[in-house]
Amino acid sequence: MQLAKYGSVLSIWTLSMFFVSGLDLVIVGHYRYTETGFYAIANGAASFMLAIASSVFGPLVPAVSSMQATSTPSRIGDLCIKTTRYCVLLLCVLGLPLLIGAYPLLSLWVGKGYAARSALYLEVLVLGNVVRQLVSPYILIVVATGKQHLATIAAVAEASVNIVLSIWLVQRIGAIGVAIGTLVGAFVSVGIHIAVSMRLTQATISLQRPRYLRQGLLRPLLMVVPALLLYPFWRRLEMFPAQPGILVVWAAVTGLIAWRVVLTAEDRHELGSVLHRLLYWRTERT
Repeated sequence: MQLAKYGSVLSIWTLSMFFVSGLDLVIVGHYRYTETGFYAIANGAASFMLAIASSVFGPLVPAVSSMQATSTPSRIGDLCIKTTRYCVLLLCVLGLPLLIGAYPLLSLWVGKGYAARSALYLEVLVLGNVVRQLVSPYILIVVATGKQHLATIAAVAEASVNIVLSIWLVQRIGAIGVAIGTLVGAFVSVGIHIAVSMRLTQATISLQRPRYLRQGLLRPLLMVVPALLLYPFWRRLEMFPAQPGILVVWAAVTGLIAWRVVLTAEDRHELGSVLHRLLYWRTERT
């Protein structure tokens, strides 16, 4: 009975995610067939970024499942905040180059003609996927602790908003409306998880939501600030989205924020230890 309950709720999540990401091309193909190929290119690139982030944090499920019996809700909550910070850091590292360099990256892949038509779709889809994945560590921990039934409303709400808004917008502004539907649905999902789901799962995942927002989300999102300052110099449909010198400064400042602000002293020490062991291991092998 418990297995059936667990599986049935996960089935609702899976179906909701299918409506979120699996029907985009169907909607575009039905209402704006001529834009399907361009949208598919952007969707493929955005999905590749999503696959990398998902594979990195997927092991959270068995890890939290195994530690649940010996850990307190507050410790699981602390783990959630820490992994969320890492997740947002990774999303910024993967997503910012795709947002700023959508056209040159697509040009190298499919040529300038397709890139010019697909770049805007990629930019909006990347932004939508980044927003949705902001709470992915929390979602994985919810599943690992068997409390996914308390957070299902967010998945259903995202799927509903995504489908309805995408169908409404695609008929008015074309395929970009489907991408906007994905983006809006992602904001709905994150908002419901923070406002509702985290309150319902407090007994298992003890989270102070102001601390979660401050340390888990806002702190790593400071990496976006240099990209916002780069915007006045941004040239969307050129192989160099800005002057090379400006791009170097942007990358350097973003990296500095990631190293000195997003990562704590303990994080930097642990990373240094890992790199030291890796170098020592390679030296021993040679």
